[in-house]
Amino acid sequence: MAGAERAGRATLPDRVPVLLAGAVPALVLVFAGWQRRWTTDDAFINYRIVDQLLAGHGPVYNAGERVEAATSTLWVALLALGDIVLPLPLEYVAIALSLPLVAIGVMAMTVASRRLLGPAAAPGSVWLPAGALVLAALPPVWDFATSGLETGLALAWAGLLALGLSRAVDDPESTPAWALVVAGAAPLVRPDAAITGAAVLAFVVAGTGRAGGWRPACRQVLVAGALPVTYQLFRMIYFASLVPNTALAKQAGVPHWREGWAYLVDLVAPYALWLPVVPLLLALALVARRLPARAGVAVALLPVASVLHVAYLVRAGGDYAHARLLLPPLFTLLAPVAVLPVRRRFVPVVAAVALAGWTVVCAGFLRVGEARIVERSLIADGRGSIVRSIDVAHPVTAEDQGWGRGGPRADGLQAGAVVVGRTPIAGPAPPELDTPATAQSGIGVTGYSLDLDTYLIDRLGLADPLTSRFRLDEPGFIGHEKPIPLAWLSARVSTEPVDPSILRDDGLTTPLYESDPDSFEADVDAARTVLACDRLRSLRAATTARLTPGRAVSNLWRSVTLTRLRVPPAPAEARDDLC
Repeated sequence: MAGAERAGRATLPDRVPVLLAGAVPALVLVFAGWQRRWTTDDAFINYRIVDQLLAGHGPVYNAGERVEAATSTLWVALLALGDIVLPLPLEYVAIALSLPLVAIGVMAMTVASRRLLGPAAAPGSVWLPAGALVLAALPPVWDFATSGLETGLALAWAGLLALGLSRAVDDPESTPAWALVVAGAAPLVRPDAAITGAAVLAFVVAGTGRAGGWRPACRQVLVAGALPVTYQLFRMIYFASLVPNTALAKQAGVPHWREGWAYLVDLVAPYALWLPVVPLLLALALVARRLPARAGVAVALLPVASVLHVAYLVRAGGDYAHARLLLPPLFTLLAPVAVLPVRRRFVPVVAAVALAGWTVVCAGFLRVGEARIVERSLIADGRGSIVRSIDVAHPVTAEDQGWGRGGPRADGLQAGAVVVGRTPIAGPAPPELDTPATAQSGIGVTGYSLDLDTYLIDRLGLADPLTSRFRLDEPGFIGHEKPIPLAWLSARVSTEPVDPSILRDDGLTTPLYESDPDSFEADVDAARTVLACDRLRSLRAATTARLTPGRAVSNLWRSVTLTRLRVPPAPAEARDDLC
């Protein structure tokens, strides 16, 4: 068995054509990504966190408030390192990091595919860039190859994960430490990537346990878990939470099957993605039949885990950005078929020609349509929307998008001690509110353009510890499910009555709670009472008090309780429950 596996390994002359087969789609993706370079609004959330970190305020969105507003911990760390090393604006630092990561990912999955499928390749087979070519032809992959988000990192991680898996097939006990670290780092790339990372780690550890016993298997678990466990302890101590604040705000536990299915169809249908993917997976199944048992399981592992990953995302409702969340599982789905061995026969040649034809049509002509609303979901082409709205070919920097620190659009948000939208609030601010302060629904380029000492109340909760903990009784709009009720907002921005009409927001949201006109001030008073109650004062202390050793121990102990804390959106009900 081992001899057959070793026979499938590539010799040096064999490796060159395989590497070339991977290099072509890798270079296409880098080129296409650069041609469509841009920055999405959510990326500026990461950039503000990086600025706060390098200014000495920690990995936070608002100085003085420990809230984890980033989704990809590793991406924020890479951005901070890149900002220190590279003499570029932070928006271009992200591009300088992301594009090479895209190339690394494609090349790593190419080598992994050759290693996994090599034992089943017939003599004289030609290795064609099958799955890699599919990725290179998809416009959403071009767009998110830059964008400022963690997609390039996710592609590199998927390729390295597949490569580590291929190294674990022959002898799981000798799986390199870097492969274990890559599998364990999955939740730091994206929390939902833990599904695939855990599957690969379980495969490796189970093989080691059967071959060498529990001690080497436990050592592998320790190596893989060192980074994520260390960060989890840091999260509990520093942020007083078990999960990122974004997970609380989006409350992924609420099912959105219909919206999630629409999100999946929005990726598959415009590009006829089933046309190349289904035959490639069938070809993979045929090739896997000729592999040794353990190698066959390894080949099937990533596609199966990817399907589970997609099912999780569909249940959660997907996202409002076209294709974004589905790209990481697409990477791992196609990683085992990044290249395929093809013999010079009629059917394989016809299949290769058909794949090439789809590639040309997809890359040249197939594009997503206009934004659409499905039930409680708005799905839009993020890059296309920005380019069309501001008529800039490459909207990379905040200045490209009409913003920027010190610019007129940002100054309008800092025109008073407390500003809601663009309206200054006349009454005195509550003593616990750091000023200057502004309340906004968009916290991406808006927040990045503000001074670092300007406190931003995130009306949708991604960066706000209170709003993220409102109880969600009915599903709302995907990604924007917890808009802060106006009575709560009034209580947070002023000690005097505020006209609710100036607090209203026209964003695409479903209100959590709406006060009757006659009871608005009573609701505001109830909200003020709740904000002064012990439960919310404890939350505020956990996120704003000086992080002494005693506070660290307290946060570690109370992180479970504070993560589970839910605040009824009706102020009177919250007063009865929490005070």
